[in-house]
Order: sequence, then structure tokens, then C-alpha cells
Amino acid sequence: MNLPTPTPLGGVHVLIVDDQAAVRRGLERLLHGMPGLPALVVHEAASVVEAHEQALACMPDVVLLDVDLAGDDGLLLLPMLTPTSRVVVVSSHAGDAATRTRALALGAAAVVDKAEPGRVLGEAVRRVLD
Repeated sequence: MNLPTPTPLGGVHVLIVDDQAAVRRGLERLLHGMPGLPALVVHEAASVVEAHEQALACMPDVVLLDVDLAGDDGLLLLPMLTPTSRVVVVSSHAGDAATRTRALALGAAAVVDKAEPGRVLGEAVRRVLD
């Protein structure tokens, strides 16, 4: 079993995985504006392949993961991510019971619908960091 590595100096590393650049930027701004979160170092990926590469390179503490990555299934990344990272699935499919159940069964720490207010995501990130 892989054990999480200590957080490198500079803050908590967060990997945002979404195929839409505007969503990635919005999530980054939202996180940086959330009171009570530690200093964050944000990394981004737009695809399953990029997410895998970034996760290996930056060893994120937290991953915000979309389900639909330009037609690819983002949840397939969960077994690779969860040994070293806490994963919050952030998706417009989060309201679907089957998607939520599958994400949690594969190791997601939380599932948040993109339509929820930003504070809900902030609370989920705070919980997984505690």
C-alpha cells in the first residue's frame, strides 16, 4: 500500500481535473477565496491522461475530479488517485444516485454537484483536509 507523502513546503497541493478550462479557473478562484482553507498550490489537468501525469508529478493532497472528461470516464482515475490523495468528485452528474454510489465505492471522499453553492465545495475540501 502506498502511504501519503508529506505535503511539500508551499501549501496543500490541489489537482483540479475538468475538461473545461473555464470550470478549472472558476474552481481555482473559488478555492483561493474560501476562508479557513490553508495555502493552496493548484495544478490542473483537462483529461484522464493529463490527470494521471499531474498526479504522479505533484502528488496532490486533494483532487477535484469531474466525471465526464470529454467523453472519458474520470472515475476510472479513482483507484490510482486514492492511495495518496483525497478525492472530491465535482460533477454535474453528482445528483445521479448511480454515479454517486460508484464514486464513493471507488474511493471518493465526497461527491459535490457543480450546481451546489460554492460553500458546499469549500466545506467538502475542508472536511477531507481535516
